[in-house]
Amino acid sequence: TTTKSILVKAKATDNDSGMPQSPNYTYYIKKALDTNWSEGKSTNSDSYKFDNLASGVEYDIKVDVDKAGTSFKEAK
Repeated sequence: TTTKSILVKAKATDNDSGMPQSPNYTYYIKKALDTNWSEGKSTNSDSYKFDNLASGVEYDIKVDVDKAGTSFKEAK
């Protein structure tokens, strides 16, 4: 069994909400068939690398973006 990694890039833009120039992103990951999300990292970086992923396993990734005190969730 080998391990893999994936680099996730998310770029939030919203001219109407007063979102700060460097919003806070929180990255989550889970195996495709699992129900519980694992938090990777909360940062103001628009990219995050998940390491030690199992080869041949499908994962879902979710990014929450804090903009002006609210949260926007995007899942894939």
